[in-house]
Amino acid sequence: LTFDFGSNEITVPEPSSYGALLMAFVLAAWTTRRPRRQAE
Repeated sequence: LTFDFGSNEITVPEPSSYGALLMAFVLAAWTTRRPRRQAE
């Protein structure tokens, strides 16, 4: 999200990019919740 202080409006990304944003968010959440120091 980018803030345009000139018109005080928030520009929403295109609907086609929501999939990529969702995948990036899920990937980040998964990597942060995953145990990193687990020896296999």
